[in-house]
Amino acid sequence: MRVFEEPSRQIGHRLANQDESSYEYLRDSKRSMASILRNLIEKWFDTYSSVVSCNKKKNDLLARLRKQDNMQFLGAFTELFIFILLKNFNNEIIAEEELCNGTRPDFIVKTPAGEEFYVEVTTISEKEFNEGRKIAINLIIDKINNKIKSSKYAINFSWHGIPFANDLNKEVLSEIHQWIKNPNDVEFTKEFNNWTLTLLAIEVLEPRKSENGIIAAFNNSKVQCYSKNFKIKEFDPDTKIENVSDFLTEIKKALDDKAKKYGGLNKPYIIVLNLLSDKISESIVNDAILCETLKNENRISQSFFSKRTNVNGVLVSFNLNPFNLMDGNLPRKESLYFINPNATKKLDHCDFRRLFGSEPFRENVHRLKRINLSEHLKLPQKEWQDALEQEEPDSKSKKALDWMQSYIKNFKL
Repeated sequence: MRVFEEPSRQIGHRLANQDESSYEYLRDSKRSMASILRNLIEKWFDTYSSVVSCNKKKNDLLARLRKQDNMQFLGAFTELFIFILLKNFNNEIIAEEELCNGTRPDFIVKTPAGEEFYVEVTTISEKEFNEGRKIAINLIIDKINNKIKSSKYAINFSWHGIPFANDLNKEVLSEIHQWIKNPNDVEFTKEFNNWTLTLLAIEVLEPRKSENGIIAAFNNSKVQCYSKNFKIKEFDPDTKIENVSDFLTEIKKALDDKAKKYGGLNKPYIIVLNLLSDKISESIVNDAILCETLKNENRISQSFFSKRTNVNGVLVSFNLNPFNLMDGNLPRKESLYFINPNATKKLDHCDFRRLFGSEPFRENVHRLKRINLSEHLKLPQKEWQDALEQEEPDSKSKKALDWMQSYIKNFKL
């Protein structure tokens, strides 16, 4: 079975567009580097197919690799990448074991030292976070606009955290209704479990029409969006509704979902998390897993590892995608491997110790520097460099390739 079908578009040597399907771009591009990437992914998938006897697993991975939805494609690519990385450590990989509840972890790893553990791979992106918030915020704004009316005041709406539309129930709407009648306190604040709502009363010069929504402006952090009815010239309908700190809750949720997915396991369990964002910092990841912003007495009890003792470790990578293979150096940012000291099943973590180094840079946390992984992954680095030198793309592509070539030349550990 081949991953990439015959090209269906004429796109020449251009770079990929921002919202273009990664699969379709790699399938149709005439760039030498795209050809090398296609061949590499085909080779990896052949290896996967030769190991995995379960046709359902193979067909599922193949279908996701061919998806136009980039999240599906990149999720499948991450799973394939981790599979090859662990396989190249001379591990035996099993990808078809079904648990008693009918679920199947991505694969079981059997190391040369005799250890066995489950691996589950998940990929999340800031686009997913942003889309979820947009839906919730739109629902909340609609509720307020439909139920709250005032001829004297408009409302500036702001929030912090992860908003949930269902939190805005009849009781809360009643509180807002009473407040806007005579807002002696110009600001109305309501705290929920995962977010805080803040409303600011704005006295208007002319009576507002009832058909116009009462919310005239809304903002989050430094992001400002304005209602078209309010006619503020800074209004930008394409403004992203996001707050970097919101990623903290989303990362916790993604890890918790994977931790609960299989119930009690009879082997150690590793979660691999690929974060597709340039905005998520190491400190946010540390806080999501270790609760580092909490005081010491609460940190231990509230941390992810204290609650999920079935998880032995979490490998976090940033922006792992096929295009980052081009320079032969992965990851683009330092990856982190967190070891759970509270895990009920014991694991030596030998593969990850070899990859990350024998000693953690801090207690139970290893950092994978941006080292060259060509030896482990058998990446065609020479072919990449040859392609960079020989290819004759358009001017935009040439600029990007010149930058990449300079990056490879000057790369230092």
